[in-house]
Amino acid sequence: MHSIIPDDFVLQDDWYTTHVTIEDALSHRSGLPRHDFTWAFNTASLRDAVRNLRHLPLTEPIRTKFQYCNLMFITMGHLIESVTGKTLGDFLRAHIWAPLGMDETFISFAEARAARPHVDISRGYYTDRAGNTADVGDYDWSQSGGAGNIISSATDYAKWLRAMIDRALPISPRSHTELTRAHSIDRSFVPSFGPDSAPITYGFGWFIHSYYGELLIEHGGAQPGYGTGVFYFPRKKFGLALFSNNMMAGSLVNQILAYDLMDDLFQIPDKERLDLVPLGDQVLRMINSTFTRETLQQLYPTIPDPPLPPPVNLSAFVGVYTHPAYPVLNITDGDDHCAGDLLPPWSNDTKPVKLCITSLFDNGRDSYTPVEITHVSGDFWALAAEFSTMPALTKVEFRLGPDGHAHSFGALIEPAMKGEFLWWDRNKDS
Repeated sequence: MHSIIPDDFVLQDDWYTTHVTIEDALSHRSGLPRHDFTWAFNTASLRDAVRNLRHLPLTEPIRTKFQYCNLMFITMGHLIESVTGKTLGDFLRAHIWAPLGMDETFISFAEARAARPHVDISRGYYTDRAGNTADVGDYDWSQSGGAGNIISSATDYAKWLRAMIDRALPISPRSHTELTRAHSIDRSFVPSFGPDSAPITYGFGWFIHSYYGELLIEHGGAQPGYGTGVFYFPRKKFGLALFSNNMMAGSLVNQILAYDLMDDLFQIPDKERLDLVPLGDQVLRMINSTFTRETLQQLYPTIPDPPLPPPVNLSAFVGVYTHPAYPVLNITDGDDHCAGDLLPPWSNDTKPVKLCITSLFDNGRDSYTPVEITHVSGDFWALAAEFSTMPALTKVEFRLGPDGHAHSFGALIEPAMKGEFLWWDRNKDS
């Protein structure tokens, strides 16, 4: 990768920088974890997203562990643009979409609406905290090029899926083999149920495993407002593509429907079929749940009663905090800007002491994303947020300088870092 885009592809470790290959990037074995917040809520270009890699901690030795990393596919999108001199959309159209007759497939909402001004493009939705269904609007993730954000139709996608099933052009026979050959093993999830109990491997953009002894190749996708699932059995010449206009609930429904239809294909008796609905309901309850004191106690099992007060006044924490790769954080103590009700007080005798993050993202469209920081005890805090209606709760801390003011802010934001905080520095002028 570095030999092709040397100025852009630089990792924190020089050895990784010079040794990560295209194969490593496409099979999630580069040593870099997700770090999704560096790009998912940012308007950075593909090149900017790639140049941020040098500031992101690696978490595993190269080629030793499967770690899903959208950033590597974003890097591949930038690499294609750099080598060909074409935009990623133009390249995909020339080499895949046009040869397959996919004339309803586009790289962005703007491109789709310009080419098909009278076509009704599906809207994406989410459920807000009040239980209302809300429209996400044209949620373009142009900075995710290579990892998602393609607008297509069911008819067009069937053409792509048929080409994969038949191992047909414009993908060469050798490339079909590489796409669907096991390059890494996903040990993060080993199915425990009978028909799908073989280890899951990963090709180039495809999960590969077994279902009732048949090779199953599949992958899902999600972004705010939308969820997809694609499944096919090469030997049986059977494939499914399911699209929904809700990210989490829709993606769950895609999975449930897909496995039901696959069981139809295998003529599995009803009493022997896996019932995935309870599992889906459980996931939805978790997604839609509110934070309780029990939730907080899981984050901090032991704190004094009553909790210790903050070491300094709240004004000492207020400011703008920056990280070289992650979004800028604007932390305030203004209750008017806080979500206000994400986290309950730690006890009946204490009033929540809260700070707010008023600009967690700089993409200008996540005003509906509530984020707040609640004081726990002493130097310890908790951050609660709802990203596209998904609740998130994590530990955060401030580091104070000798002047009694915070000079940095840390958060447990990347699970693969195994308890290590990511740190933002407070701007001196803020």
